[in-house]
Amino acid sequence: MEIPIFEAVNPRWWVRKCERVFEWNNVPMRQRVTLATTYFNEVVDAWFQGCVSVQNEFTWEEVVTKLCESFGEKNRWTPLRSSTS
Repeated sequence: MEIPIFEAVNPRWWVRKCERVFEWNNVPMRQRVTLATTYFNEVVDAWFQGCVSVQNEFTWEEVVTKLCESFGEKNRWTPLRSSTS
């Protein structure tokens, strides 16, 4: 199994795929961020470089949290609000 490119959509699915690959291949925790971030598309990579400029190092758990906060469903759309007359 291979890690798919993260296209800034559905981060939870992408994280699950990564974690399966990590488990099957016994990837150490300290290498997970480096390996996973090589599978970011150009937009996500630029976003991550901005994060790195503020905080130099991240744990895998921190990257997962940031991905879900920035690219999760709650950030992809806003429900329409009904207007009252």
